[in-house]
Order: sequence, then C-alpha cells, then structure tokens
Amino acid sequence: MVCAAYLARQGLKPLVLERRDVVGGAAVTEEIAPGFRASIFSYLMSTLHPRIIADLELKRHGLEIMPCSDMPSPLDGDDYIVFSDNVARTQASFARFNRHDADLYPEFDRYLTETANVFRKLLWETPFDPTKRDLRTAQQVSSFLWRNRRFGNQAFRVMDMLTTNTLRRLSSPWTTWSAPTTMRKMAGSRRLHL
Repeated sequence: MVCAAYLARQGLKPLVLERRDVVGGAAVTEEIAPGFRASIFSYLMSTLHPRIIADLELKRHGLEIMPCSDMPSPLDGDDYIVFSDNVARTQASFARFNRHDADLYPEFDRYLTETANVFRKLLWETPFDPTKRDLRTAQQVSSFLWRNRRFGNQAFRVMDMLTTNTLRRLSSPWTTWSAPTTMRKMAGSRRLHL
C-alpha cells in the first residue's frame, strides 16, 4: 500500500489487490472477541517510518499510534520475559532468571538502540549490487560510504546483527527476538532518534 501510494503521487496508476473480502491488509482492525477489537495481523508499527507517516499524511487520514510496551516473549513452559520501553522493567524480568544478564541488559539495550538508529537511517538507502564489478557500482559504493561515514563502526554492527550469531543466546532465527526481528522491532520503536 505504501509503495502504491508513492507511485500514485508520481502520477502512475498502481493496481492494489486485496486477497480478503475485508480491505486493509495487515492494518485491519476486527472484533477478535465480543466487544474487543484489535489488529489481527500487525502487532507493531515496526518499520512504518515517521517519514512515510508524514509524506502520506496518515494522521490526517485517521492514523493513531497507540503506545506498545511491556510485551511478553514466551519461553518454554508457561514462563516468559517481559520486554518494556522501561529498561528497568525489562531488567527486572531478566533478573528472575539470571542476575548477571539483568545487570548487562542496560548496556545491551543501548547497543541495540544505537544500532537500530543506524539501521533505520539505512532503510532509505537504495541498495547497490555487491556482485557487480563495474565503474557505476564502484561509484554507488563510494557514494554510499561517504554519505554514511558518520556512522563509523556502528554501520558494521548492523551487518553483524543481521548476518551473524550476535543474538544467538536470545533465540533461534524463527522466534520472536531473533536478530533480524529484533532489529526490525527496534527500528520501529518510537524512542529512537530520527
């Protein structure tokens, strides 16, 4: 929908098809229990960047973002860890299992937040093809590196988190807090610097 909206703003006539009989895709709010309405697909705003919200004037069209914090992440059995915007609250949740991890959590949160800030800015970069070995690609790479030089080694953190086992201790790649999923959630966090 976002892509179609941008294409339409440029004078094109995109065709958007809805698979369901209800229009809205992941943004649909439906009654999931008597008297209780919620989004049935989209749990967080994640990568809906504030720039997109402003460009498409979504607030004028009724978008209201409700704060989302204190999200339980299920563990084996009936246990869970609560991840909160409040670092101390998340720390307390970790402390139930391991005091050392709880003590390290504020530094880990800072690391994730800094890395997600870089990741969020890089979302607006047009990717170059790293497999090409021509002058145009070399110019694109050079331009990319120059534009993003201020990130320094933080840019390498993004690649590290998305391609290696930095977060392996948290979970497998298919669970809620895997590295790519964590980065996407952190990039969507409203407490990040834009």
